[in-house]
Amino acid sequence: MRTVVFITALAVLGVGVALGSPGSSSPDGAAVSLAADKDQVQTARRRGRRGPRGPRGPAGLTRITVIEGPTVTLSPAGSGTGTSEATCPAGSAVVSGGWDSTTPSASLSASKSHALGSSSWEVTMRNAGGTVAEFNAEAMCARRR
Repeated sequence: MRTVVFITALAVLGVGVALGSPGSSSPDGAAVSLAADKDQVQTARRRGRRGPRGPRGPAGLTRITVIEGPTVTLSPAGSGTGTSEATCPAGSAVVSGGWDSTTPSASLSASKSHALGSSSWEVTMRNAGGTVAEFNAEAMCARRR
């Protein structure tokens, strides 16, 4: 039995919403008039002409690969911790990571599982079980186009 755990590192963008009373301005500056009937909403300002095209954005990521760090053996009953680090190949960036254990009855707990800079993922584990356990860090790496 194989256990794989991934923690996804994502950038979350917030979106603000402005609410107003009838007859107030909308977030884009257009004046909005609300009548008693919902079907009679009128916009007082029309859109202008399209502006010039902006500059091209940076290249995206491609070719996701999973890189495994070295296997670490942990003594039983919490008598030790171990750390494994998976490093992405040159030209790649770490986008996520986690750990893998091939010890079916392991009772492992991660005290650390995070990116180290932009190119590797580090995992530190403790074995609380009664048998020897093994694990290794895994990094999901993406190449730039």
